[in-house]
Amino acid sequence: ATGSTTTRGRGTMFEDAAFLREDFDPDAFVAEQRKGMTLESLRAELEGYVAGLDNALVNIINNDYSAFLKLSSMLVDIDALVAGLREPLNQLESRVDRVRKVVSEPLGMQQSIADQLQLVQEKQSIISLCLSARETLDKVERQVEQLRNSADAEPSSESDLIVANGEALCRASQRLARVAFLSQENMALPILRSIRAKARSLEHGLLEELDKAFETALGPSQSGAEASAEVRAARADAIAVVLRAYVAIGSGDQAGKVFKDRVVKPYFKQLFTQGRVDAGGARGAAQGLGALYLEVLGFLDARCGPLLDAIRNPQEGLGQVDFAGAAVCDGLYEVISEQLSHVYSSGMADTLHESYSKTQALFTVLAELSSEPERVRGSAARTLELWNLSVYTQLRAHELLERLEGALGKETLIESFSLENGLVLGGSRELVSCLATCWDDRVFLEPVGPRLFKLALELLQRYVRWAAAGLDCLDGQLGLADDSGSDPSKADSKGSSMRDELAEKAWGAGLPLEALLFLIADCSRLCAILKDKSSSWVTKLFPADSSSSEADAAHAATDRAGKDAVIRSVHQLVCARLEELGARAKKMVEQGLASECVQVLQSGLESVAPMYRMTSKPAPTTASAYVLSVVQPLTRFTEGPPAQQLVSAAVRAELLESVFEACLATFAEISNKELQKVISSENALKRLNRGAANRKLESSSDKIRTQFRLDLAELGASAASLGAPEVQSTSQFASLAEEFAAVSSED
Repeated sequence: ATGSTTTRGRGTMFEDAAFLREDFDPDAFVAEQRKGMTLESLRAELEGYVAGLDNALVNIINNDYSAFLKLSSMLVDIDALVAGLREPLNQLESRVDRVRKVVSEPLGMQQSIADQLQLVQEKQSIISLCLSARETLDKVERQVEQLRNSADAEPSSESDLIVANGEALCRASQRLARVAFLSQENMALPILRSIRAKARSLEHGLLEELDKAFETALGPSQSGAEASAEVRAARADAIAVVLRAYVAIGSGDQAGKVFKDRVVKPYFKQLFTQGRVDAGGARGAAQGLGALYLEVLGFLDARCGPLLDAIRNPQEGLGQVDFAGAAVCDGLYEVISEQLSHVYSSGMADTLHESYSKTQALFTVLAELSSEPERVRGSAARTLELWNLSVYTQLRAHELLERLEGALGKETLIESFSLENGLVLGGSRELVSCLATCWDDRVFLEPVGPRLFKLALELLQRYVRWAAAGLDCLDGQLGLADDSGSDPSKADSKGSSMRDELAEKAWGAGLPLEALLFLIADCSRLCAILKDKSSSWVTKLFPADSSSSEADAAHAATDRAGKDAVIRSVHQLVCARLEELGARAKKMVEQGLASECVQVLQSGLESVAPMYRMTSKPAPTTASAYVLSVVQPLTRFTEGPPAQQLVSAAVRAELLESVFEACLATFAEISNKELQKVISSENALKRLNRGAANRKLESSSDKIRTQFRLDLAELGASAASLGAPEVQSTSQFASLAEEFAAVSSED
């Protein structure tokens, strides 16, 4: 009823128009209505909707009441009508059942006859199969016998024999493969047991003939220059025929074994003799190994060239046959393990590295030639495992540590002042050279990369211990104050109970303070070198694998990033240690210069009072001569070539400020003490002369203060001239200047 929509849902969430839309979405409707709907309002909405439905139902009945009455009147005699139709239908069903029973019996007999006929046909097929298999085996047996007899005959030419035997073997192999397939598919048939046994016997004889034919097809050993293109092509065709026979009976690996045992290994055994490997050099030097590997590649081109041509020919379908991996690589491994133990177990690091690298390069070339490069890589890994790389690492470690120890133990710490690679000390230059050697292509090997990284850290740690022990030694010579409690690098070095004789030898010869500048500069430069080389070290240790999938590449990149972070963290720790040593050396320079300057300043200040005490000497107008002596160590140090070239202006200014700070503290202490002595003496004289009439005593303390004021001003001017003008603006300098200036104004 169209009017029902007016009695329900209007103005509520249950609008008929919303539900009747073709694009009505229940989830969207509920999500929209729940925004402002509560349980109470939902209950009221539902109650109103139910009431509207009741009213609509009543209205529908009222509107169509006459139609309901007419429909009920039409259904009065419907039962009688249905009963009249049921009887004829039952009769028809019984007749159909009788006809089905009559027809089903002949149909069953016909199906039984068809099943018996199929069984007979299957037995006939099996009999034909057995007859065919036996006939095929007879043909194979005759062909094998003919091949054996043909060996005694005189062929018209060698190529005729190769082609004839190859084609016959190929046909025999195909027939034998067909019998093997039929036997495999019908293993439950007892009649085929004798056929299978005979097939295995024939297969053994056929393999013997195949091996002979394959060896004949390979031909004699000859160089590529001696074999013409026609001969090579003919041999490739003959080899392909024999290989197809091997593949037909599933014995491709047997061909590789024959090639390895009868061709590859005999050649390699004659090639890799100790005399040829050493090539006239020392025993185990392996100077001729590279030339022998080149001969191996030449052998692949000359003797294996026709074989590789046959395998690579797409028309032959022999791509699954892999002689580079199955024969050459395996044969190379066996000969190397048997005859070259003096090479891969050599006690010379250079020999181990060179032989390992050349062997690895050879297998890389073989992997490119092989149809199964993964198999070649497996043989390569097995072969390269023969090299005693742990001994190689020990030899390199001994060599590099010995080089570094030799440089660190020289009696003359600085043979000549030079800035090679930005480094001054010979030990620092040798350290960088040793680190570069660790990652040099002539030393680095990927399998021992982590060990070489550890060796690099050991070299750095040895240098750090040597430098720390040297600072301890120089510290004792200079007699500086022990402040190891605030200096972690000094505390660490003092915590070591082991004496460093090399450091005592290098640093214990009365070195000047300039030697500390060299160490400061070298520590800074070494930190820069380590930070710069981190990326290249990571690339060497963890090379990217371009052959991996995207997922593997992403995982490898994540793993490499983590290892990169670890290496950089280790480098940061080493750099922090070097920076601590540099800071300690800088502190020692400051203390050493301050000690020299303070000693001169102290004696100079103590000499001022005797010049003016109880004398008639006039008040001074110029600074004392000792002031120039005070700054002389600073002038000599800061204007020397090491400080000028190794220390920046900012660092020099910082160093000067620290030294002058110590001088000002000493100036304040000594001047105050001297003045107190003079003032005490003057007060005592005043008490003694209190009764003397009209006697005026001239004040010595005022003259001394004036001298101190002039000396202080000259000291500040000297600091400014040396590059530290900030000294005159410090609070300590201003306080002293103000004190002496006030006394002068009173005078």
